[in-house]
Amino acid sequence: MPEALSGKRTYIIAAATIAYAVLGYYTGNLDFNRAVEIVLNGAGLAALRAGVARAQ
Repeated sequence: MPEALSGKRTYIIAAATIAYAVLGYYTGNLDFNRAVEIVLNGAGLAALRAGVARAQ
């Protein structure tokens, strides 16, 4: 993996997860409750990564 992405891959995945939820709700493929659940999962992933990075 390129060094430019070092430490940022998890945030990219979290942002993509949130974008998936928003677009899924907007297009009608996801209901509101499922979209909120996916957004919270993405936010939790980013928070977990931030916590692990500070602990080291």
